[in-house]
Amino acid sequence: MSTTTRITMTIPNNLLSDLDFISRSLGLSRSGLICEILSGNVSSIREIIELSIPPDSLDSDSPQLRKPEKIRSYIDSILTAVDQHKSNLVFVRDDLLGSDRGGQNEH
Repeated sequence: MSTTTRITMTIPNNLLSDLDFISRSLGLSRSGLICEILSGNVSSIREIIELSIPPDSLDSDSPQLRKPEKIRSYIDSILTAVDQHKSNLVFVRDDLLGSDRGGQNEH
């Protein structure tokens, strides 16, 4: 059984309007929609951050950013790192599969 926690968020009115429209159109709760949107990305972003930021710099007492342009810039840099990570994995996969397609196997 999964546990949940209630949180409070502050979001722009236009974003709330979009979320409400989508959730009504799809017959989902607002919370369910937000969870679905976040679930596909948050774990990958966390993994990239854990790999790229020294643990001692992950201070829970750091001030929280509230400026949308700074948040967007930070998220864009994280997503770029995620894309590079995916590209590297695709390259390795293709390299490994390519060696299997070459006819003779060295093993």
